[in-house]
Amino acid sequence: MKKTIFTAFIALMIPAAVLIAAGGDSFAFLKLGVGTRATGMGCAFTSIADDASAAYYNPAGTVKLKGLELMAETYILSFGRSVNYIATAKPFVLNGATYAAGFSWINNSSGSDIETRLTNSSVPDSIISDSSQVFLFNVATKLNDRISMGGNFRFVFENLGTARGTGVGFDLGVLVNIIENLNAGVSITGISTNLTWNSSAHTESLPQVITAGLSYKYMDIFGAAGLSALPSVDFVFNSFSGNKVRAGTEFSFNDFFFLRAGYNNALSFGAGIRLKPSQIFSVKLDYAYTADNIEPGASNHRIGAEIEYVFPETGVEHKSAADLKQPQSAQDNQGQVKKEDYEW
Repeated sequence: MKKTIFTAFIALMIPAAVLIAAGGDSFAFLKLGVGTRATGMGCAFTSIADDASAAYYNPAGTVKLKGLELMAETYILSFGRSVNYIATAKPFVLNGATYAAGFSWINNSSGSDIETRLTNSSVPDSIISDSSQVFLFNVATKLNDRISMGGNFRFVFENLGTARGTGVGFDLGVLVNIIENLNAGVSITGISTNLTWNSSAHTESLPQVITAGLSYKYMDIFGAAGLSALPSVDFVFNSFSGNKVRAGTEFSFNDFFFLRAGYNNALSFGAGIRLKPSQIFSVKLDYAYTADNIEPGASNHRIGAEIEYVFPETGVEHKSAADLKQPQSAQDNQGQVKKEDYEW
């Protein structure tokens, strides 16, 4: 079974998409993806979606988080462009059911020195700035042990000189655990998202993107304990620019050191480390490199940090085997129960 799955992944990960530059439609910077980890994997993250960037790739994925996560990153781009990204999400249990809620903010700036001309003149008529904001408010729930679903309320804003554009839309996603370690995901983003400008009666439509993904996690590969591989592939349909394929792989060493590679219009690479000073707190530092989709030969660099905090469940006492062998009187004399005696 594993050999069949592996062969299928090798075949799917051969780049079969038409190269589509990240430009030519509104909010084209969203094609660059978010999340330094996901970017290093070529943004093939729809069926994984297990960190705070899940709201962007698949809104159903936030229920897979272990606790509260905060993610922040910045992109170093050519031509003075910049993209900043902040996301947070947390799962919780309510009336016996698992839910999650989250918030994401994506900020794009194309610069404040953009020249405008009405004629073929060497002197610009004016200098303007261009910036965009995307806000995602995420909710998700676990339908059963294998299926989760979620959605986003999407708010978009753009400032182009003195013009102001605003819009509202929706995203939907589903995650399915087919068998152990094999996951599938489907997301539809940008549903009914239109941009209305204060300087015009014209309403601008934003692209709708449908993505289906598949991923499989190989444990202890090459017989090495703690060494795992997570290949994944996404099939993407953009209502403006057509079809393409994203693919990527993450190698993990004892959940401490990570190497990544992927393809999303261009090759990408990444690396990261996870520092875990305690059972309830960890910090991840990630880096990703991609080729620039606009300036030939230029590179884009991304630096990101992620903090995870698992709130301890109070009132659920976990006795160790040694404690259970002690007489009750000895347990009573221990005084306060230690933090590690609780089940998180």
